[in-house]
Parts: sequence; structure tokens; C-alpha cells
Amino acid sequence: MSKSVDPRHEEYIAAIRSRVCAVCLDSRDDKSCGLTGRVCAIEAHLPRLVVALSSVESTRLADYEAAIRAQVCTSCENQDEQGQCALRVDARCALEAYLSLVLDAVEEVNLRRDSIRSHL
Repeated sequence: MSKSVDPRHEEYIAAIRSRVCAVCLDSRDDKSCGLTGRVCAIEAHLPRLVVALSSVESTRLADYEAAIRAQVCTSCENQDEQGQCALRVDARCALEAYLSLVLDAVEEVNLRRDSIRSHL
């Protein structure tokens, strides 16, 4: 992940990099992103991703997957009109492959922010 991040999302991307990029199969030995020719789906859709995951309260990962499909995948250039995505099918979409880790990172940041707000 390399493009500049909106300051409102810096905390999310830092948590995601810590949890996801460290284990991503596309990372280089120095833990930098090794993707060539495309941007990581997590980075490309970060604002919508945070909103989608933050809008769900469930113990079922399938509920978060449904929110991602409805709020993120529909605007992804890799998904066709029928809702098919070759990257997702081939397990080359980082958002699909690492959703549980992304969710953990987003929830971690949300909890930290909620705690700070409650102390104000």
C-alpha cells in the first residue's frame, strides 16, 4: 500500500498495515507492497471499506462480507455488471482474502476512538 491516505483514515491504514500487510502473500521481504499493475483493494476502497465494516454489528463474518459486497464491491472496477469479480474468484483480492484481519483492524481503531470520545 503506497498512495497517500486521507488524514481521517491514517489510523485505520496503520492498523491494517500492522495486521494485514505483515502477512500478505503479495508483500516483499521488506514488508512493502509487491503488487504491480494494480492497487491493493484495501487501499483502493479504504473510505467505503471503513464505513461498510463500521455499519455492521455481528458475530458472523458473513454479515460483514455482505456489507462489503453491497457497499464496496459494487463500485469496484474489477466487478462486472453481474456481480462477478475475477480477482475475488481467484483469491487475488486482498479485501476478500484478509477480510477478518481488516475487520479486526477497523474494530480496533473504532474501539480506541470510542474510548477517547467517552473520556471527553
